[in-house]
Amino acid sequence: MRSVFRRALIQERILSIMSKDSASIFEKTFQFIKKRAPVLFFRLDPDGQIAEANHLAEKVVGSIDPGTPFKSILIDFQDKFDWNIMKNNPGEQIYSVLTTSGPPKTYRFFVEPANKDYLVFAYTDLKEVEQIE
Repeated sequence: MRSVFRRALIQERILSIMSKDSASIFEKTFQFIKKRAPVLFFRLDPDGQIAEANHLAEKVVGSIDPGTPFKSILIDFQDKFDWNIMKNNPGEQIYSVLTTSGPPKTYRFFVEPANKDYLVFAYTDLKEVEQIE
C-alpha cells in the first residue's frame, strides 16, 4: 500500500514540475512571438474582432485597437471576405493587407483555434517579393 501511495506522490510531483516547465516554455514562446517573431500574429475572438496583435502586425498595419474587425486590415475589393470561412479552413490562405508603408503586402495566413479564440499567423508571400524584385 505504501508503494502505491509513494508512486502516486512521485507521479504527482513529476506532473507538477512538467506543468510548471510547460507553462514557462509557453510564456517564453508567447513573449517571443509578441515581441520579436518575424511573423504577423493576431488573437481574434470568435466574431473576428482583434483582441491583440504582435509588434510586427502593428508595424505593418499600424496601431490596432482591441475590437477592431480583422476584415478592416485586409484588402477586399469584392467584399467577399468571410471570417467564418477563414476560421474553419485549416489550410493556408492568401490575403493582402493595408500597410502603413504605402503599398499593400501579401501574406500567407494560418488560423489555429485556441479555446474560445483563434490565433492567426501570417508570413510574407515570398513568391510575390521575388516577382517584384
